[in-house]
Amino acid sequence: MKSLDTDPPTTPQTQLQQSANPLRGKICISLLVAFVILSGATILLLNTSFYKLKILTYTTLSRFVDSLDDQHDMASIMAQQKKQDWIYHGIVNIANKPFSVSLENIIQIAEHAGQIILEIYDSDVSTWDQQMKSNDTPLTKADIKANDYISAELKKMYPEIPIMTEEEEAANYAIRQSWKYYWCVDPLDGTKEFIKRAGDFTVNIALMYENQGVLGVVHTPVRKETHFGAIGVGAYVRRNVDKKPEIQDSTRIQVKEFRSSDAGLTLVCSKSHLDERTEAFMKTFKDPKTVSMGSSLKFLLVAEGVAHVYPRYGPTMEWDTAASQVIVEQAGGVVVNAETNQPLLYNKENLLNPYFICYGRKLEP
Repeated sequence: MKSLDTDPPTTPQTQLQQSANPLRGKICISLLVAFVILSGATILLLNTSFYKLKILTYTTLSRFVDSLDDQHDMASIMAQQKKQDWIYHGIVNIANKPFSVSLENIIQIAEHAGQIILEIYDSDVSTWDQQMKSNDTPLTKADIKANDYISAELKKMYPEIPIMTEEEEAANYAIRQSWKYYWCVDPLDGTKEFIKRAGDFTVNIALMYENQGVLGVVHTPVRKETHFGAIGVGAYVRRNVDKKPEIQDSTRIQVKEFRSSDAGLTLVCSKSHLDERTEAFMKTFKDPKTVSMGSSLKFLLVAEGVAHVYPRYGPTMEWDTAASQVIVEQAGGVVVNAETNQPLLYNKENLLNPYFICYGRKLEP
């Protein structure tokens, strides 16, 4: 009888299956390990990428926020700079304090004085209180009222700075020769044009340092324009002032370059003071064009580059020219003594100007 515990016979096929079973198990284990490793690596890679993405996003956002802050800071700086650009900073202290003048303040004073003048200009002539001064120049109520307003405002804003004005007696030279800063004012330049109702009259306010101008404002009430300039600022024109534009909307002006030998240059001459010397000077140019204008507007034509030269062989006082000279100089031109060819100087013992010539940017030869 055969034993029931006897193993089945081993065949080659059975042996192959038996040997394959462990191999298959090892492969499965290896695949499983590989899968685990690959999954871990993938998760690690994804985590790393996500972390890097978070860092990149955070960095980008931070830089964006920083850039906004920088832009805000830059805008603030530019706004502050823009504001500072309209300020003249004094060369020396006054009353032991740093000294500066806001151009905007002086412009407002000049323009309001212009409104005072226009109210009288538009009224009946019989109310103008016309009279002749001791130097045979005309005086009206408009001159006096504009002068009173300008003087009061300047004294209120800058009490330490003395004022020289056409309509008040000038301080004795022994006193004013020690002035460092002072105001030089013509409250209504071109009174003759005012009386003719020609419109060519201006309000002139200049800040002087010793014998030269450092800030000038010239307002033309009828034209509704204000020209202004200062050392460190440049020269500008503000138009349509009745619409109260921002000072930042002003337009920078520059003189024209020219040579004396150029043909067709534009010379601006006074309506009231065209004499033989002026005509002789005009003949030194080749085919010049001429334009006539009253008061300080002659300077302004040169400052804006509309005219090249303005010769003046007639009497003027320091307050007639001070503000306009600053504007011309800051626009790139010069105002020189007709005999010495040196810049016109101020706060002289005799306040009468010498004959002078205002040039744009003259190139030689």
